[in-house]
Amino acid sequence: MRKVLVLLTGVLLSAGICYAQDIPNLTTENLAAKTAIAETFGSVRAEGISIGIDSAGLAHVASDFGFFGNTLYMSHRIGANQWTQAQMPEHSVANNAHRPQLKIDKQDRLWVISHYFTAGNLQVSGTGLWTVNNVLNDLTLIMLPEQHIGPQDGWINGSLGVDDTLPGRCYIYTGDGYGRAVGTSGENLGEQYLQIGQSGEQHDYDLAQRAGGAVTHGCQAGSPSNPSSYNNSARTGSPIVWAHYPTYNLGPDEIHPGVVGDSENPEIGYIACVWDQGFVMNIWNPANGGLQRPTTSLITIDANAFHLYRKVPRMAAAKGGGVWVAWTRANRVKLQFITQVGVQGPEIDVGPGAWPDVTVDADGNLHLAYGQANQNVMNYLKINVGTGGGDDILMMVIPALQSNP
Repeated sequence: MRKVLVLLTGVLLSAGICYAQDIPNLTTENLAAKTAIAETFGSVRAEGISIGIDSAGLAHVASDFGFFGNTLYMSHRIGANQWTQAQMPEHSVANNAHRPQLKIDKQDRLWVISHYFTAGNLQVSGTGLWTVNNVLNDLTLIMLPEQHIGPQDGWINGSLGVDDTLPGRCYIYTGDGYGRAVGTSGENLGEQYLQIGQSGEQHDYDLAQRAGGAVTHGCQAGSPSNPSSYNNSARTGSPIVWAHYPTYNLGPDEIHPGVVGDSENPEIGYIACVWDQGFVMNIWNPANGGLQRPTTSLITIDANAFHLYRKVPRMAAAKGGGVWVAWTRANRVKLQFITQVGVQGPEIDVGPGAWPDVTVDADGNLHLAYGQANQNVMNYLKINVGTGGGDDILMMVIPALQSNP
């Protein structure tokens, strides 16, 4: 099924600079009609889902069995509507294994991290780490040594990144801006630090690619004693406040922010949060005057977005600049494109679902993985955004993933 991809132009004048950027306007009529057929897998629903795309355009998905589960799964798309899937080797006997994150570098090496946590037991808490040497040749998942990073060690969940100019390593950041470069055998290649304030567990990081080395972005949700702050490694000086407290009360532990760097200008950062009054965003764009919204009046993506519990909002840098955001409202998956200066495209209704993650391939096409509310299924969706001709919609279901029999 094909439909026309309409391109709108958003123009904004600010600080004497004119911005014009195409907004893909994907009409929702065919998306809503192509609803995935649910298949059960095991007896638990996935809530933490992370998707990556290799150089051949194939999807790879890491998932948990809910926030309070302790089992992780890896799924690989090996052809049209063909998947392999397996339980990941266990790193720890911790009570909880959740929030897996997956990245694939330019050499098609896959990296996965996940947070292991048992209250009061540091020895079994930390960041689990796995790798696949080259997903085009061999899907063997190799478990690397568990990582304990920063002064808060294993208590704090991590964020994963890769730098395309430095192959053979990944970067893991945890609380308060502490991070580490880790090699293919799990060895420590150097401690990292990005000043963002005292974030505790309420933080996120992203590495935006550029020829001279990636720009690291970091943010925290904030509280009355620790402002909602943002920083990136291309800046000098102290972190900036991206959201005002108490206008945005992002202090509760279950509220986790998200950050993504821009693909065209890696010094641009998109900072977002889903709290009890909706999905909100600010944008740091140093070429357009800094913050694109007052800290007391953020971009509202959806005032009724599903309130995530200890999970970051899902975003992906769009090819050519801007960002795609994915979220859930009333058990339906939504998408929206936002430009570098905060002009919002139309809301796209993907269809029934929950817990979406989104990524963008080298051609600019969208790939989503998501579950279904209160059902034991996951779905995969590709949207060929293209550059203006037409777009094919492909919908597949990740086949049965079995938990313990």
